[in-house]
Amino acid sequence: MNKKSIAVITGALVATLLTGCAANHKPQGNAKLLCPLGGAAVGALAGGFGAVAGFAGGAAYCQSGQTDKAALTADNATKEQPQAKVVEPVKSSQPTPTHQPEKVNQAVAVIALSGPLAEHVHLNADKSAIVGLDPVHFELDKSRLTVQNQELLNYYAALLKAHPTKLLLTGYTDNTGTAKYNQRLSDRRVDQVKQYLLKQGVALNMVSVKALGESDPVASNATPEGRADNRRVELVVIS
Repeated sequence: MNKKSIAVITGALVATLLTGCAANHKPQGNAKLLCPLGGAAVGALAGGFGAVAGFAGGAAYCQSGQTDKAALTADNATKEQPQAKVVEPVKSSQPTPTHQPEKVNQAVAVIALSGPLAEHVHLNADKSAIVGLDPVHFELDKSRLTVQNQELLNYYAALLKAHPTKLLLTGYTDNTGTAKYNQRLSDRRVDQVKQYLLKQGVALNMVSVKALGESDPVASNATPEGRADNRRVELVVIS
């Protein structure tokens, strides 16, 4: 084997060794220039062509080291890159409240009655409203209010002001006298009751009147007691 062949084989071996070491040795800084130069020097000992092969092997060593370093840097960058966390919305175990209208308990205003005249006032079942008032009675052929009538109307007026109630006042007579006369007499009687209530403070719009003469008797006109019952003004509750 001549020197030329030996030089080539030696340079190739040097190149192979330098390239294989590249995986474990990473040249830094000026060492990058020493790789091919060192390879050429070793190859030169074997001959001219060995220097060429050594130079090529040293260059491959440096290039391999740079490639591995770049790959390692990219791999580390990937590992160090923070991963975005997906936050799942927290599901509440409590049911979604639905709006419920508040129930308002309204106490019923009870009408309190007292005194001996309370028996003339009639209330509904829960005592929250007036449903009836006993009539006012009159003397024979008279339209004036007696003392008893005024006391009863005073009691009614105080109650109606505290508990506003619309009334229809209806005047009647017995069958004594003519029908025409009794019609006018019933009109005077109902007007007396209306005016008295207004003087006691009952609102005008809460009172209306009607005169019906001797019609609609509640008792027989054949007896004095029956005729006394028919001489009346009824206080009918409208609302």
